[in-house]
Amino acid sequence: MCGEYECVEGVPSGLIGCTLGGTEAHIARISPRALWLRVAAPLAGDAPLILAFYHPEQGAYTRMEIQYDRAEPVQCDDRSALVRLSISDGGYAAAVRRALADYARYVECMDAGGAALCGQMLTGYPADGDEDFHSDLQSQWSAWFGDGASLVSDTQSRETALLLGDPELCAAFLRRGEASVWEFYAHHRGVPRSILPEEPPQRLYIGSASCAQLLPDAATLDALLDAAERADLAVTLLLPPLRTGDGASLEALLRHLESRREPMELSVNDWGALELLQGHRDAFEPVLGPLLNKLRRDPRMQWKAGSAVHNALLAQSNFNDPHFLTFLRGFGIRRLEYECCDRAIDVPEGHHSLHLPFYHTNTSAWCTLRALCERGDRGMQGPAAHCPHWCARNAQLYPKQLNLIGRGNALLALDRSVGAHIPAHIDRLVYNL
Repeated sequence: MCGEYECVEGVPSGLIGCTLGGTEAHIARISPRALWLRVAAPLAGDAPLILAFYHPEQGAYTRMEIQYDRAEPVQCDDRSALVRLSISDGGYAAAVRRALADYARYVECMDAGGAALCGQMLTGYPADGDEDFHSDLQSQWSAWFGDGASLVSDTQSRETALLLGDPELCAAFLRRGEASVWEFYAHHRGVPRSILPEEPPQRLYIGSASCAQLLPDAATLDALLDAAERADLAVTLLLPPLRTGDGASLEALLRHLESRREPMELSVNDWGALELLQGHRDAFEPVLGPLLNKLRRDPRMQWKAGSAVHNALLAQSNFNDPHFLTFLRGFGIRRLEYECCDRAIDVPEGHHSLHLPFYHTNTSAWCTLRALCERGDRGMQGPAAHCPHWCARNAQLYPKQLNLIGRGNALLALDRSVGAHIPAHIDRLVYNL
């Protein structure tokens, strides 16, 4: 403890941010008359001090340049120094007292009722709705798609694709018989045929953006590629993030696919897979997958205080940075993949895919559903040599108001209004039911 009246330690950096001399500094303690900073280098006597104070009711920051009277070293070691800045600025004192009052209110709300009540008190989040669930997966699916309304009313100018995202669906595709591709897809996903496009699809996506256990084995993949060729469907293989030790198996898969001498896109969702693909540039077309698109995706954004003020920024991602796009072109990337996200997005010129109507909000390195089904606790996750594919028949349900579903190691949200805000530069739609 610092022993000074109104001094608080451990204030979250999201509440008060700090830079000293243009470098981010950690606030160790703060009071209306002083500031204790952990810095990495010796402090220059005239280093400018900038503080950014968060306003919860506005969802925005106020930036202030603060004049300090003197800086006194408190502790020093080989890695950093703790310095105390004496401050007599009245505006600073008022801003600190307001920020600490907001912090006290937050702590009080969390202590009284947890995250749900805290969200209701601070942002207006309807916490009572968190007790309202569908009784089972079938009734939730019926509520989402039972009206039969098309997900996208006009697909004429865009390529359409469907995702075969689990082994059961892959096996069903191979035995679909005379059924059309969309008829097969609607039947096995348990949705009305009318929500899907009228025209036949032009492409198959095979695999999963989040789970390596959902990739088909080599024999099944060969059968799927042969079936796709007979149906005149192009193929994109959707690869999940690599885990430690997965590099050799991906190399073996790439060599196997190269032996088929067929053009194919590979949608990668981590940088390691993209690096491995550089040795196979002549055989495959790399695509930057949706998990590497850092667009903010969360169904709770509608309750985030002040978020509407930042809609233009929230519509953008790393894909809107021209320097980043130049960097990607050096890896042979010509197509970027988006997921719908319950709002309009800013898509630059180029070739882009949009996955719909579900989008990832979170993924886990290990399977939360498996832990829940086998151990009764979703937190008891771990590696598995064999996967019984619990996600083929099971899912984790969430409150109705969130439009969320837990599939395997992924948490997915539904955007049922995606057809109303598809950007002009999207030239491919990928249905991921």
